[in-house]
Amino acid sequence: LNALYIHETGLRFIPAHVSVNSLETDLSNFKNFLKKCPYNLLIDSPPGLNKESLSVLRCCDEILVVLEPYLPDITDCMKTIELAKEMDIKIGGIILNKLRNQGYEFGKEEIEACTNTKVISTIPFDENVLRSISLKNPIVDYKPLSKASISYFKLASEISGKEFKVPRLLGLKRMLQFINQKQNFFGV
Repeated sequence: LNALYIHETGLRFIPAHVSVNSLETDLSNFKNFLKKCPYNLLIDSPPGLNKESLSVLRCCDEILVVLEPYLPDITDCMKTIELAKEMDIKIGGIILNKLRNQGYEFGKEEIEACTNTKVISTIPFDENVLRSISLKNPIVDYKPLSKASISYFKLASEISGKEFKVPRLLGLKRMLQFINQKQNFFGV
């Protein structure tokens, strides 16, 4: 597969194309490739139900729906789940992303009630994710002890069935990392 890239962390990925011409890409052959693949693959698709996301959806046997805790996202999530069921695609669950635990957000229980689907993971909002994106470095590599990273490790454990143990003394390690970062900033 010519489009496959391997990040220095070992993550294998196929990046989305930035060209508008790529929107005409036919993924039907990709589904045949996926059927022959001996391991599970995660495909990140655009949000909503547009041409590109529908094309990706048609390639899937199972989906995880990622959403932020706001009404427009929940509405899109409900539509996606309904369509996936019509297409006989298994719903693996919902991943609640960028959660700030604010009163204006929908909570896990409300989302499960609206969608009749289990929230399998919550990922907290974390400024470190924005920094890692700007550095083109996965958050789990950039700040492996961050709240978002730990949540992603737990999610990966849930999906893969492989055990993940939260690092011992996580709070202390985070504090030491923060102090070290400040000392480096001030040249101490």
